[in-house]
Amino acid sequence: MGHCHGRMLRRVGTLFVERARKRDTRRVNHGAREAIAKGDIVAVFPEGHTTDGTGVGTFKSSLLQPIIDLNGHVLPVAIRYRAVSGEISVLPAYVGKLTLLASLWRITAARSLIADLHVALPLPATSVHRRDLALSAERAIRAFVAPPAAVMEPEIPGDPTVAAL
Repeated sequence: MGHCHGRMLRRVGTLFVERARKRDTRRVNHGAREAIAKGDIVAVFPEGHTTDGTGVGTFKSSLLQPIIDLNGHVLPVAIRYRAVSGEISVLPAYVGKLTLLASLWRITAARSLIADLHVALPLPATSVHRRDLALSAERAIRAFVAPPAAVMEPEIPGDPTVAAL
């Protein structure tokens, strides 16, 4: 990620996990715990990596520990993108070597894109192990993000910098 983009995301409170450092989750969880204790809502992406959105990866549980420590709840939210025709679209996917700027370009250059947002029932994080909580959240997301029948390939007119996925 570019220096400018990283600075912008940090200003809005984004906590980045440095995957190369095994114990970095402790630092991130400390920041998340402080934010939750102040009343902030913390969004966690428990797959540990980005995907094209046509499937759901295994959820990692370590980033859910702060909400368990504070007896809160997890609200599973799934986003699926589709074309007006109804076909699932991978156009907004932020994967591989695609930069944030190139990803934003793809989205803003799209002729039409519909975002379906599914909010599942809250999962209490009291008296539960984080692995069980992660599995429950993963199942709630999988119920919405079923394997698609057809995936629409992105068409990006006028953008020679974006590589095909």
